Amino acid sequence: MLTMDEQQEIARIWMAESHLSPRQRAAHFLSAVLLRRFPPLPEWVEERLQMASMELLKQWCLRVFQVQQLEKVFDK
Repeated sequence: MLTMDEQQEIARIWMAESHLSPRQRAAHFLSAVLLRRFPPLPEWVEERLQMASMELLKQWCLRVFQVQQLEKVFDK
């Protein structure tokens, strides 16, 4: 479960990126959340985020709160 501070931080990140395309916004949002949960992020994470479809990004955004290891976010 997320704390109120974490929820507010997520909302702030999402709103700050309103000028980006929906796919770019989702990738940037997920990157910020991943960095907060699993610092520091390896380079391959940003590469995966930039190449991912919107559908994959949506799946990963949901999964990031269900797993305990970074690699598990990207498991199929």
